[in-house]
Amino acid sequence: MINFNTLAEKMTEVAYGCGKIILSADEEHLGTKIKSSRRDLVTDYDVRVQKYAVEKLSSYFSNATFFCEENTDNDDLQGELVFVIDPIDGTANFVFGLKHSCVSIGCLSYGKAVAGVVYDPYNDELFSAYENGGAYLNGKRIEVTANALGETIAVFGSSPYNPDRLDDTLNKIRTVFGKCLDVRRSGSAALDICYVACGRYGLYFESVVSLWDYLAAFVILKEAGGDICNYESKALPLSPEKTSIVAGSKLTVKESGLL
Repeated sequence: MINFNTLAEKMTEVAYGCGKIILSADEEHLGTKIKSSRRDLVTDYDVRVQKYAVEKLSSYFSNATFFCEENTDNDDLQGELVFVIDPIDGTANFVFGLKHSCVSIGCLSYGKAVAGVVYDPYNDELFSAYENGGAYLNGKRIEVTANALGETIAVFGSSPYNPDRLDDTLNKIRTVFGKCLDVRRSGSAALDICYVACGRYGLYFESVVSLWDYLAAFVILKEAGGDICNYESKALPLSPEKTSIVAGSKLTVKESGLL
């Protein structure tokens, strides 16, 4: 039987190690390459961070398997421990020195989301949660905002790898902007969801995200009392399938006009 507290502790330890690699980056020699399109970037540090995380977690959990953003062939997510890793969420921010990126490590157990850790090394902020254990920022309990959407800031993702969704995204921004105080675009889905979990934002939405973008933050948000679904009001797929996403409190999601 999995001890979720121990699991989260080991994931946290690994996330801190990943953060050190990110902070050590030589900004003049990132080894940046293009993947699927000119907007889809990868650096040598994405690969290094992922390799480190996989090796460390494998040393702690011999039965673990992995589903990662960079160089993965594993689509079987039904094992006892499946770690879902985005080594640098916010790679474009990382490439351009914007200092708003994170490592995201989520864990599935037999297809169920059980633990998540998101670490922003630039601000030394560690968001963590495990099933029925509450959500925390640097060890302090966090919760989603109790305010209505009209009293909060919303944040969105532009799904840059899917330009065919631009018109839909712009329409949704108009809808939400009319209901909230203001909107933001940060470039890191994992941090956006975590910022919702701790009340900094009231709502996050995006048309297309992948499992490694949201799994860890999904657990954190749920344990912080939040609500999360796709544009059709359905549960997010804990699978390789891409999805739309709306995250907030139960109130702000209802008030968003996106569902």
